[in-house]
Formats: sequence, structure tokens, C-alpha cells
Amino acid sequence: MANQRIAGTCYISVDGESLNLQGSLSIPMANVTREAIVASGRTIGYKETPVTPTISGSFYVDPAFPLDKLRNAADMTIVAELANGMVYTLSDAFLTGGDSNFNPEDGNVTLNFSGIRGDWS
Repeated sequence: MANQRIAGTCYISVDGESLNLQGSLSIPMANVTREAIVASGRTIGYKETPVTPTISGSFYVDPAFPLDKLRNAADMTIVAELANGMVYTLSDAFLTGGDSNFNPEDGNVTLNFSGIRGDWS
């Protein structure tokens, strides 16, 4: 159907507090990755590896930006409400990666969150 919205505005909240998403939102679609196992010149099966539930994106840092919470909390609930109506909830989440550098010239920061559980609804 050509009249259905599949992309556009997205809303992100951390424990109910909204973040201003700049863009580049990334969420894993699957809970596992599969790798083919090949023997005797043919695929004989696959290996399955769990995928860490994550949400990554670039966010604007306004005066209400919850910096202390993001830096210190290890049990956040992060909800991404997508333009197509899908919702991804990351539970028991924490900030990962040491490269979350604030860029004051552009007023943004790229954040990577991991969690214990990620659910699509």
C-alpha cells in the first residue's frame, strides 16, 4: 500500500524522559546471528550466536539532557517508537562504549545502549 508511512519521525525515551533524536537510529532486527557451516563442499548446517540487544543513535544535547542518568544508570528502560508504528523496548539498559563524545559545535552526541532484553511490539 503506497499510503502507509514506513519512515519518518521517531521518538526515544529513557525511563520516560524524551531524548531529541538527530538521526542514525540503529536497532537489531534479530536475537541471533547465524553462520553457515560448510563441509565437503556443501552447507551442512549453521552456528547460532546470540545478539546483544542494543539501541544506537545520534542525539541533540539540550539543557534538559539527562546526562547524569545516562552516565550512571545500569537499569534503564529505553523505548523507541518508530514512524511505522513498531516499538522496540530495551530493558535493564546501560550506556556502552567509551566513545560517546559530546560534539558542542553541532550540539550532539552518539550514544550506544545495550540491555538485558530487547522486545519488538
